[in-house]
Amino acid sequence: MQQAIKHLHMPMTRRLLEIHSPLTLFICYAVRTAKFVARKQWIVCGSDDMFVRVYNYNTMDKVKSFEAHTDYIRSIAVHPTQPYLLTCSDDMLIKLWDWDKVTFHFYMAT
Repeated sequence: MQQAIKHLHMPMTRRLLEIHSPLTLFICYAVRTAKFVARKQWIVCGSDDMFVRVYNYNTMDKVKSFEAHTDYIRSIAVHPTQPYLLTCSDDMLIKLWDWDKVTFHFYMAT
């Protein structure tokens, strides 16, 4: 199956990638940050579509996905022993997440 790939340049440096095939159309946003979580065998990613996505790095299966912010996610940090994730975004918030519950405990305006 042949695929055509086209890059689109959008205002505010938002870049989209469209992948056209006979069956699917995917629109992908730029990934700004990613971290390994070795004890879980995960990669945690934050992107310009305001979502946090968690993948198993052995199988590349998606483990979790949730909308974390109202603007681009710029940075993430993973707690070394607890199920906590910090995210910060262009929405001027820092959020502390519990990935077991996919809820946030608090946020701090910057």
